[in-house]
Amino acid sequence: MKKEKDEGMTRRDFIKSMGFTFFFTTLIAGTAVLGIKGRDNFSLEKCVNDYICRGCGLVSECGLPQALSYKKATGKEGG
Repeated sequence: MKKEKDEGMTRRDFIKSMGFTFFFTTLIAGTAVLGIKGRDNFSLEKCVNDYICRGCGLVSECGLPQALSYKKATGKEGG
């Protein structure tokens, strides 16, 4: 006769479940990190002056690439 084990979880099952837990936790955390980092690459700002930075009153606070280039080229922080 076979002796039945009624321990609940064997060592093999425990290691397997820990592996799955680690894998899915890493997958979810990695996706979250990439999502947060990817958001930094896209500016949510909208240009209010048809991308003409000269004379714009908001150029000093603007983070759009055109404004950054303008500020670097002119050495100015304001319009």
